[in-house]
Amino acid sequence: MSRISDDEIQRLATALEAQDASPRTRGRDATETQRAAVARLQADLSQRAGDEALGRALTQTLAAYLNRPVRAVAGGAAGTIPGAWRYAAERGPVQWWIEFDPALAASLADAMLGGAGVNARSGAGRRARALVGKVADLFFKALSSVVDAPAPHPAVWTESAPHSAGAKIAGRCVVNAEPFAWQAGIAAFLEPAREPALETAPGVARPANAPVPTVKREAVGSSDIGKAIAEACTGLTSLSGGLVTVAHCAVTEVDAPEVPESAIRLALTTGGTGALIVCAQRDAVIAFASGASGGKIPESDEIGSVVGAAAEAILRDIIHGIASRLSAVAGVPQRTVYLAADAQLARTRHIAAAVTLHVAGSDANLRVLVPRWMAGSA
Repeated sequence: MSRISDDEIQRLATALEAQDASPRTRGRDATETQRAAVARLQADLSQRAGDEALGRALTQTLAAYLNRPVRAVAGGAAGTIPGAWRYAAERGPVQWWIEFDPALAASLADAMLGGAGVNARSGAGRRARALVGKVADLFFKALSSVVDAPAPHPAVWTESAPHSAGAKIAGRCVVNAEPFAWQAGIAAFLEPAREPALETAPGVARPANAPVPTVKREAVGSSDIGKAIAEACTGLTSLSGGLVTVAHCAVTEVDAPEVPESAIRLALTTGGTGALIVCAQRDAVIAFASGASGGKIPESDEIGSVVGAAAEAILRDIIHGIASRLSAVAGVPQRTVYLAADAQLARTRHIAAAVTLHVAGSDANLRVLVPRWMAGSA
């Protein structure tokens, strides 16, 4: 069986970003390499349809994660799943996708919230989507493992999964109820030519006054950024534990931003250098999860996956709420990703904000970084 290693994936990603070839040659070579890699993965995954060992591995992983009786089967006919919950996850130029029957997704969400996972009627809100996304990660990890491919990055909800090549594996899964369908596949993922990077390419400095392609700039001051952050936080509708108030918001400008120490870090990339960063301290994760559940989450040494998923769903609301209030990025394609603690941010001028919220009777501390160009000209 062929193996695609981390080194190969990295070389594919590097090929897409190479600066020493013409755009036409670079694009053609990257596409050909990508197609070959995806075709190999698709063939390997198809061969795993009906694999009892894969079914057992999924069953054990899901049962341990949900703490509920679970049975998963990898095998069966793929097809259209009406109303499917769809998730995608990327790793370099390779994109994994998976679909869950809505009844299965509702059972999974119910089980993760402490329910029995039986006859669950869970809506497809952000909170439920985020929870089921964690299960999608478990599937992606198991599926990538059996074809000896690196596990993709965390899954994200998507309205339309890439079906150009069709599902390569399908199966059934049951959580204390009748079995429902799931299916998954692999597609090529080609980064847009102007997709912004969090780190400026070595030796290439972006002029401070360089225009950002396709972005309309308007003059916005630091005080307006503070207002946008405050409005995004106080306008949250996914919290059931009461109103959110802003206790403190200190806004400054920095030339060389660093990734703040935090429990969860999200980055929203758009059409220019750098990214909008929102980081939640540990107290914010606990406060957000408590507000989402309507009850106090006890402190513990380690933040669990369910608590983290609930807090992450709210952080995504905040980061998109901030972006929606910045006219410089309105209408520009946006993408939200996790940010590693050791990420190197673009060395451009940023607006930094230290924010303390009152959420569900507790303090929640956030750190926000906004590239100066997103706020308009200084």
